[in-house]
Amino acid sequence: MTKKMTQKILIIFISLLVFVTACKKEDDNMSSITPPLAYNCVNNDCVAVSGGQYITLEDCQSICNENNNISFDCLNNSCVDPGDGSGIYNNIQDCESQCANINSSYNCVNSSCVDPGDGSGMYNNIQDCESQCANIDVTYNCINNSCVDPGDGTGQFSSLQDCESQCINSNSCSINNFTVSNGSQNILNGIAEIIHFGNIWNSTTNYEIRLFTSNITGNANGPTYAGVGDMILLDLNTDGDPAGTYSYSPNTFPPNPSINTCTPKYFLNQDMSIYSNCMAFPSSGSSLNNLVIVDNGNNNFDIEFSFNTSNGLIEGCYSGQLTYWNTGGSSGGSGIGPKNNGSNPYAW
Repeated sequence: MTKKMTQKILIIFISLLVFVTACKKEDDNMSSITPPLAYNCVNNDCVAVSGGQYITLEDCQSICNENNNISFDCLNNSCVDPGDGSGIYNNIQDCESQCANINSSYNCVNSSCVDPGDGSGMYNNIQDCESQCANIDVTYNCINNSCVDPGDGTGQFSSLQDCESQCINSNSCSINNFTVSNGSQNILNGIAEIIHFGNIWNSTTNYEIRLFTSNITGNANGPTYAGVGDMILLDLNTDGDPAGTYSYSPNTFPPNPSINTCTPKYFLNQDMSIYSNCMAFPSSGSSLNNLVIVDNGNNNFDIEFSFNTSNGLIEGCYSGQLTYWNTGGSSGGSGIGPKNNGSNPYAW
């Protein structure tokens, strides 16, 4: 091989080597470039990450916010997303953990059988519901200024029009509360109960309505009240029906009440565990200005009250459902040993 040929080969080899080295360096530079910042949807929030699924925050939020409507109901022992965020459970895990323990049940609503998803339905199976549902009249009650079909034909109004004409103009309580001497509102959004003590005083049937603020826990069974808060107690002497207009009955012993009389009582900032142990007793009102109780069916009541006390004028209202308890015991103290039998007050 000539010297000239050898030089040409050497030049070609060096050129190839330079080219390969330059290409490798370019590849190395490309691999070291950090992916641009983007976003992923994590637990319904948009989180900035490298190489995320969404290029802009707006794109991420438009999708991620839709996930906020995810909720679940337990229907026929399966978790179903209603698609509008109205489900009982906020995630599939909570639903599945409870759903297996909930029996299917059904209510007749507007002539259709509907599973409420919490086992509280009137009918244990779809067959029983369907056999009755076609025969149940659509009726309505006025509850919290809205017309509601109880699903069993027992509503006060036979048509929606009649209900709405009365319900819109009703004096139902918009906020369950009471005030002392026109001061700030004490919200009665806690435990709400009606307790049937039977025939105790002077041939009257005695009930107590107990309305608590939200920081009180427990119930009349025991009783097991705990926490510090307020209570309105309406000690009713009735003809067997708690609905009506009441006059004042003084807190004397032994009582000698007339029918449709009431002794209003109250606690302010009271430790209710002491009350449960019969070591504290509610204060009694000195007179009753107004007490009207309207039964809207299915243990739903409208209550308006106004009475005078040593702390000043107490007045307020309550509209909603009362948990019913039945007892054969005495009405002294906080009420010993009631049992919840789930009955409707009309059956007493």
